[in-house]
Amino acid sequence: TKVGFQEEVVNLESNILIFPNPVNSTLKLKFLNSYNFSSVKLLDISGKQVSVTFSETANDSRQINVKNLSNGIYFVRLISEKGIVNKKVVINH
Repeated sequence: TKVGFQEEVVNLESNILIFPNPVNSTLKLKFLNSYNFSSVKLLDISGKQVSVTFSETANDSRQINVKNLSNGIYFVRLISEKGIVNKKVVINH
């Protein structure tokens, strides 16, 4: 007999909402599934981590205050046991 298993295919990117984009003051992250993100970072266009304040509004969401950052392109990097997601965001005050 043939024994098989079905591997769970996870599309992490489709399970994360980041809005508004472009953003001018507060960026909101909403997690649609219960993935445990061990790290949430904001990176500038060169890949350097930017110091920002994260606030947890619920188990499934975060907010990032971007009021003090310069206009430009940034990336939100989310790391979980299932993989890494990078999402582009534009800051435009």
